[in-house]
Amino acid sequence: MRPIDAQMPASEPDPIWLLVAGTVMLMGAGAAVFTLMADLQETLGFAEWGFGAIASSFFLSSLVAQVGLASLADRGHARHMLLGALVLSIASLIWFAFAKGLVGLVAARALQGFAFGIWAPAARATAVRGETTRAGERLGLIATGETSALVVGPLLAAGLASFTDLRTAYLVFAGLVAVTLVGVRSRARPDQARPGTENGPLRPLASLSLLRHRPSLQAAVLAFALFLPVGLYETVWADYVQELGGSTTIIALSVAIYGFPYAIVAPFGGRLGDRVGSVRVALVGSVLLAIITLLTGLPRTLWMLFAIGAVEATINACAYPNALAAMAHSCGEDDKAAGQGLAGGAGIAGAGVMALAAGPLWQWAGPTWSFAAAASLVATGGITAWAIGRGI
Repeated sequence: MRPIDAQMPASEPDPIWLLVAGTVMLMGAGAAVFTLMADLQETLGFAEWGFGAIASSFFLSSLVAQVGLASLADRGHARHMLLGALVLSIASLIWFAFAKGLVGLVAARALQGFAFGIWAPAARATAVRGETTRAGERLGLIATGETSALVVGPLLAAGLASFTDLRTAYLVFAGLVAVTLVGVRSRARPDQARPGTENGPLRPLASLSLLRHRPSLQAAVLAFALFLPVGLYETVWADYVQELGGSTTIIALSVAIYGFPYAIVAPFGGRLGDRVGSVRVALVGSVLLAIITLLTGLPRTLWMLFAIGAVEATINACAYPNALAAMAHSCGEDDKAAGQGLAGGAGIAGAGVMALAAGPLWQWAGPTWSFAAAASLVATGGITAWAIGRGI
């Protein structure tokens, strides 16, 4: 991997594909946990609210890592962050394999969230540094890695669980991430801090200081709004599909139906933002996302639900990478990772709030009102971001 703060020599391979491959494995492991969540409940017998606790632990720990530690990548520690994330992911999967109750599951999911929280800003900052005219496209490629994992991870997890058991499924994923760790360690080059930053303060909360800058604040609000529905999906999707008659395999298929169009569209959506403006694409996307999120609570057949999910994936594949690109454009070269930590943290915060509320809301009000609540929050976030951009 090229030094994170240096321009890439013409003879050196583009590190984007190494980052995409690592993202696929890291997120694939997380998607496996998501897919097997209903089976875990049957095996360990925890209450419905436990889904929200497990999901929110991921988002909370990821938020802490992204906001608190992202700036380390601006100081030349991106390689250490990427490798550390893979190590933590392996540990979390082993923990899942041997967890005996809800507390263990919550802790393991929190560790997995922390792993994603240190991987994401380091990978995204590496992808966009020095690439100002292609930030959206390159962040779209990272998003393709994230959502390709939603295609591969659940299908593999469901297959492993069907032919073996839950423990074996988690241990196989731990082994796959370990292979990825070896590959990244052998191919990633040591990072170099930008001149003048080596001996400066660590600034663990440097991401939050960017909120004083209006374009960064606008990008953070967009990320919050566009990623918020993920908290609802993370918490209730498996249960929703099962209520409509789906099995674990169907749950995996439904996640793949969502992930496939997202993975295909994301780079093109990012490129669209590079041409017409990342903020404009993200704002329009927030309006469309609010509408489609509202509709997601209405289907009473699996295929209607899957069709709406595919449309939602296409919309957000254009919108969310452009919220990240808007943040990249708002930051200087010394703050690229801090900015990505802020945007990623804002998105995780939105999803975490939704995940925390989703369990009780789902139990008391059902799908229609749960998705209506998420849609209203997305719309509010989009309107707020527009107002910030207008100086209101």
